[in-house]
Amino acid sequence: MYVVTVTFTLVPESFESFIKLAQENADIAKDDPGCLQFDVCWNDKDKQVFFYALYGSEEEFNECLQNEHSVIFDQKTEPMVTEKQSKIFSNIHMA
Repeated sequence: MYVVTVTFTLVPESFESFIKLAQENADIAKDDPGCLQFDVCWNDKDKQVFFYALYGSEEEFNECLQNEHSVIFDQKTEPMVTEKQSKIFSNIHMA
C-alpha cells in the first residue's frame, strides 16, 4: 500500500474556502482507480488541513495527480496555501 499525507498551512482568511474545495476534491478522488481512502482533516485553531490518502501503488497515486480534478484543485488553492508538506509511507500491515 502507498500512503500519502499532505499538511497544508493556510492563509487564515482562506480556511473555509479551502476546506470546501478540499472536500470536493476528496469526494472525486475516492472514485479514482487505485484510491482506497482519502480523508480531509483540519485544525481550525492553527488553520491547518491534513490529507490522508491510501492507494494501491505509487503509480496509481501518480495517475491521480494528473487527473483534471487534482490539477484544478492545485490551481484554485495555490494562493490559499502558505506551506505544504508531503510525506510518503508504507502501510505496515499491508506491505
